[in-house]
Amino acid sequence: MAAPESDGIRPWADLPVEMVDAIVQQLDLFSTTRLASVCTSWSTAVATNAALPFGTPCLLMTGEEEDDNGARGDDHEDWSYQLMNLTTERGDSFPALIRDVQEQWWVGGKDDWLAVVDRYGGARLLNPYTGRQIDLPRTPAAVGPGVTNTGLGFDRIVVCATPSDDEGYLVIGMVNDYLLAIARGRDDGWTELRNPDGHPAGGYKDAVVHKGKVFAVDKSGSIYAWDLQGGACPEPEKLEPPHIDRGEFEHEGWKLAESADRRRLLLVWTYGKMVNCRRFKVYGCFDYLEFVAEGARLCERDVDAAAGLSDGDAGWSPVSSLGDHSLFLGANYPFFARVGNQGTSDSDSVWGMVRPNCICFAKGHLFQSQDVDVEVFDLDAEEYQYNPYKLILSNSRHYSSYQEPIWFRPTLKNYDLE
Repeated sequence: MAAPESDGIRPWADLPVEMVDAIVQQLDLFSTTRLASVCTSWSTAVATNAALPFGTPCLLMTGEEEDDNGARGDDHEDWSYQLMNLTTERGDSFPALIRDVQEQWWVGGKDDWLAVVDRYGGARLLNPYTGRQIDLPRTPAAVGPGVTNTGLGFDRIVVCATPSDDEGYLVIGMVNDYLLAIARGRDDGWTELRNPDGHPAGGYKDAVVHKGKVFAVDKSGSIYAWDLQGGACPEPEKLEPPHIDRGEFEHEGWKLAESADRRRLLLVWTYGKMVNCRRFKVYGCFDYLEFVAEGARLCERDVDAAAGLSDGDAGWSPVSSLGDHSLFLGANYPFFARVGNQGTSDSDSVWGMVRPNCICFAKGHLFQSQDVDVEVFDLDAEEYQYNPYKLILSNSRHYSSYQEPIWFRPTLKNYDLE
């Protein structure tokens, strides 16, 4: 440790690591990142703190401090959420303070950025570390018959490329399930992607960008592609889906992703059954049908090599293992992450544990009323398709505060803080 300065005041950089750790225990995770930007020694102390989940997939979600009526106690601009690390035995939780998100809801995210909307038609990209916000164009005008043109018309905003220094970004807006539109940095508005002829309303379930094209999957599992490199919006190309033996199961939750090396397109789907459910309200109850997932499958396709295949040969191959990685899907842009091989004790089995070789789903549509927010399907488990791990059970649907859980990997960088 350096000697004290002549005036008897020790420089902040000379604080012992133990004292920095004590400060970290009083901070939320995003503030800890700001603490690390103060000086090299503090950054080292934060980076070497094994308790912090930097680089680990966590669920960013509503905090647990709601009162009995579901109302948040916060009446200021900084709202507290939580990051839950489900790779540990007990599901460690860390507070996460995000600035300027009152009456806004996240509907997408990638890397260090979230896509948020408000009830008045506003949409923007938000960096929870720095507080920086970038306004997106307002909701496309043609949102369909009988649909109000507000920000909540966005079911999702797929963040494909995050902002750079010149505010460059690429996002896909999914509006009420049947309209796709893209926006890039400095665009004045959204560019709507043409629907294929005869495409039914309410069809799109997910979208990604792969090899310069937008790929979208609809509720039947059919996939469409739009080439972004030609300038004007082209007619979509249809890709034949893989043959799926539906048997006794129904299919829902179609998702798209890229392989870890970005060379192949992945199609992921859950399967299960529609079951009768009953929901109780203040003035009675009602019955409804709800899809209950029992398993997940995925397959891959090299879209370049399969371009010349006939309709009868779709070029898809099943994927049976992800190795020591897991795939994280939901409102976030899909990503692979290597996770530790954590054991599970009986007392912790309720958490399900995110382990290697899992498909991890977080429900990614705003204000949908599923009781199960997050499910994990372990590809290594014997007959895993009958035993998905249901991690987060939530009955809270208070629009003023509730946020759908989204996968988020906290990082440690030297941010230019505002």
